[in-house]
Amino acid sequence: MKGRNISTHLNLGNGHPDIIRIDSDAFEKLLDAVIEYAMDKYNAEKNIWINEQQVLDLIGITSKTTLMKLRQEGKIKYTQPYARKIMYSKQSVLDFLEKHVRETF
Repeated sequence: MKGRNISTHLNLGNGHPDIIRIDSDAFEKLLDAVIEYAMDKYNAEKNIWINEQQVLDLIGITSKTTLMKLRQEGKIKYTQPYARKIMYSKQSVLDFLEKHVRETF
């Protein structure tokens, strides 16, 4: 049912419920943005999970394909709380780097 309208009743403090109508696709995008914002805020405080760009920067790669391969091979732990958002365990990224440390002579 793509593109259908969603209605909700909110009480905005004016003494009676207000009705808000939004296209379902727009609602889904809004919900994704709110979830991403909340996760980023939570993770900034806890610093447990990091996003794709942070992993790429930390490992020093630019290829999202390489990152996907590391994820698929189980070399880096991740979570996917909803369809378009993948977060990575910062500790598993650090462990991956530590595992590949080479001793100097």
